[in-house]
Amino acid sequence: MLKQIIERLNKFPPIIKMSLIFIVFGLLFLIALKIGKVVGRLIYDIVH
Repeated sequence: MLKQIIERLNKFPPIIKMSLIFIVFGLLFLIALKIGKVVGRLIYDIVH
């Protein structure tokens, strides 16, 4: 599955590939931050 995605990405020019990777990592970072906030709030409520 992952190999197919990488093979498809290799057909794109390097600039597009880099920007796609950057966008994906940015989205993952935002999702992680939101999850972190929710979990942090839960832990804070339990502790206090």
